[in-house]
This record gives sequence, C-alpha cells and structure tokens, in this order.
Amino acid sequence: MSHIMFKHRILSLLILILFISVILTPLFSQGSSEENSPESEHSQVSDTVTFTVSTPPDPNFIPAAILAAKADQWMEGIEVELVTAPAGDPSAMRALAQNRSVDFALFNLQAGSKFYTTGISHIRLVGSHVWKGVYLLARDSVTDLSELNGETLLAVPAIKTPPHIMSEKALRLSGVSAEFIPAGSGPSLFALLSQKNRAPKAFTAPEPLVSIILARQEKDNWPVRYRVFMDPQRILDPAEGKVPTGSLWLINPGVLDSNPQAVEDFVSGFERANSYAVDPANAEEVAQIVSETLAEIYGQSAGRQVYLDMLNSGRLDLDFRHADEIREVVISNLRTLY
Repeated sequence: MSHIMFKHRILSLLILILFISVILTPLFSQGSSEENSPESEHSQVSDTVTFTVSTPPDPNFIPAAILAAKADQWMEGIEVELVTAPAGDPSAMRALAQNRSVDFALFNLQAGSKFYTTGISHIRLVGSHVWKGVYLLARDSVTDLSELNGETLLAVPAIKTPPHIMSEKALRLSGVSAEFIPAGSGPSLFALLSQKNRAPKAFTAPEPLVSIILARQEKDNWPVRYRVFMDPQRILDPAEGKVPTGSLWLINPGVLDSNPQAVEDFVSGFERANSYAVDPANAEEVAQIVSETLAEIYGQSAGRQVYLDMLNSGRLDLDFRHADEIREVVISNLRTLY
C-alpha cells in the first residue's frame, strides 16, 4: 500500500471515529433538536402518531415487520408505516436521509457513518440490532477458501453493501483476493445461479435471501448447488462472531421535538420486536408475519417455511443495543473494516 493510500485510510478512520464521538450519545438525554429539524407532516401531535420507517428486505426488515404488526398491542396511540428502501443503491438511500423522507430508517452502520461525515449531520444513530446475517455461499465443489483466489464473485444485492464490504474484508484477512461484481436480488439473480455454465463459484448475500436461495435451489432442482461456506462475522470478530451492521437511524429529528414520548415508546417497541423475533417460542408467528409483510411490501412470496427455517438456522442474530452502549464495539469494527 502506498504512503498516500495509507494516509487516506487513516484519515478516513479518524473521521469515522469523530462521527462516533459525536453521534453515539443517548437519544433522549439531548433535549430538543430544533436546529434544522422541521416537524414531519405525518407525525404531528395528535391522538395517534404514525411513524414512517424505511427498511430494506434484509435482516433489518424482520423487527420492523413485527413492530408494525404489533404496534396496536405494544404502543398505544402509535402506528408504524413501513416504506420500501432502495436496497443496494447507496445514492438513493443517501437522498432519502438528506431529504428526511421518513421518520426512521434501517440501514447499515457503515453507510450511516459516511452519510453523517459527508454533510448529513441531522441524522442520529439510535442503536444497532443486526449482529449476524451476512454469508458467503459457495458451490458444493469448493472445499477451501483458497479456491476463490482470483475468482469473480457476486455481491448481492450490490457493491458497497454490507455483504460485499464484510465478505471482501474477511477473504483478504484469510489471504484470498477476489473481485466482486453486483448481482441484484431479483429473478435475474436466480436465473444466473441456476445455470451451470454461468453460475459463479461463490457469492455473498444477506438473510433472508440466503434462506430463499437455499430453498429455491432444492425446489427447482438446480444443476448447481450452493451451501453456506464462510461466515464473515466469525472472521471479522473471532471472539464472538458478531459485527454491528443493521441499525436504527432517526432521520427526521423534528419528531423528537414534537413527540418525544412517542419516539421513546417507538424505540422501546423496536427493542422489544428484536427480542420477540429471536425467541424460539415465537418462531411460527414471526415467520408468518415476515412472510406476509415481505409479500405485501416487496412482493417476495417465498412462503412461511423459508423464514421459519431461517429463524431456526442460527444464521441470524438480532439484539438491539443503544448507541451509547456500543461505542467500543463500533470503533473496533470500523478499524477492522477500514
């Protein structure tokens, strides 16, 4: 690595650590956030408060779907409206944050830190909840990571998303250099993976897409078969195998001024939704909620059993931790990734 590149990476890391010192503070101890924080038109003080939440169809979606389904039971006077997120399109997500198009958004910690340090300073990190949910899948014929050296692999849904960032870094730490190209996440991806002469040796993807692909290859009897081959979280964090990725962000700080108690209740409800999602006693219900809500919001109709298999697989770790609780973990993670 050249001296200039090294200095650039160190500077980037210092900027991100500055981000941590500023933004990883308790959300409810800061008082009013009046500066540059207009009230959301859909979140005015009223008998019922509706919070809009943008969430991609990845592990972030699971607690969001549960909270929307359970809002009337867990949060009196609060409704949750889920909004599609531009998955795999950082520029579109940046625009959503810049324009305060929703009240809250669920997206990865790395993207949020960059948004904040490049001018979108009104967003606030509430906490992180997805600690495991990204995997590298390889053909059955692959027996060692070294076989991926020099290969072109797929990044699902896109480059510069957590699956790509985490898997590329984990491979490099394992002595493997591979090129990643974007693959999307729709029918074209399934068509590519199911063609023996075109399918890559490996690809990286998040849940629940990992479970959907594993089920789809069995159902349609693909000539190419994949299996979960590498857990990037385990390589990036050998001690616990956990990396903070999916996070809850306050996008429109005006709602904290107009309805602070409602915001606090919403955050408590979101924390409860994460705990509810990983409780084995709730697996059947959670799978049904996720299946129905993903079909409604994103048109993904994989079926309840796919999501039940995902919940029982051990590949998902949802554990909401407030921003001020994860300072050291986030710093360590950024040092590893950058």
